[in-house]
Amino acid sequence: MSALVDEILRNIRDARRVLAPIIHRTHLDHSLTFSRMTGGDIYLKLENLQNLIYALPPPLAITRKEWLLQLLNLG
Repeated sequence: MSALVDEILRNIRDARRVLAPIIHRTHLDHSLTFSRMTGGDIYLKLENLQNLIYALPPPLAITRKEWLLQLLNLG
């Protein structure tokens, strides 16, 4: 692989590692209605069930940036 591809993959893995503790994985839900309409198996990603801690307000004493850095153990 080229150096650029290696760097991109490394960045993706680093991002995944950093975000893993704060992201709640949601499953795919099979949609019988859409599957029947299309003649295929259709699955929906229920984003409304996604729970990202960033959506919560930070404590009043610190900025959102400082709070997020603390969550990610970077600050």
